[in-house]
Amino acid sequence: MVTFWQVAADLPNGQRVSDGHGHRYGTLVLDAWVAIAEPPDGTAELSDRIRRYLEESADRERELK
Repeated sequence: MVTFWQVAADLPNGQRVSDGHGHRYGTLVLDAWVAIAEPPDGTAELSDRIRRYLEESADRERELK
């Protein structure tokens, strides 16, 4: 029960911190997946394109709030 209430209290504020802290991982997730999964057709250019998309999506989300 205690864990449930701790998580319930934490989640609404989890997106209010800067990237890399709390529940906001920003583009760090991309780097982690590339390091773990090592996609066979992955290139630096593809990673950059995905990173830009993630950053633009985060910017759009912030504008909506």
